[in-house]
Amino acid sequence: MTANASFMGRYWTVFNKFVEFRRRRIEAASYAVPGTLWVVVLVGAAVSIFGSYLFKIPSSSVHGLLTILLTTMIALLVFFIATTDHPYSGSNAIEPLAYEIVLRYLQDYN
Repeated sequence: MTANASFMGRYWTVFNKFVEFRRRRIEAASYAVPGTLWVVVLVGAAVSIFGSYLFKIPSSSVHGLLTILLTTMIALLVFFIATTDHPYSGSNAIEPLAYEIVLRYLQDYN
């Protein structure tokens, strides 16, 4: 086996892995949180917040503080789910800078 054939074998192995990882990224980007899961999360959040009013706490200010803390935590979780639902779009998107650098390097190499 010549050095060139060995190099080409290794090249195609790496290239096939690159294509496979790209396919997985594109496939992962097309997934979204199902609508039924959003309904469950939002209804559960509303039930939790409104259910907090069923607890009898003598101090209204403490009760309000606990409700605000619960609401804040639920809002942060819903925000996190919404942000990670589409990782390749929006203000928190994953940018293609690394791939552009590799592409530029490969174009300069040829």
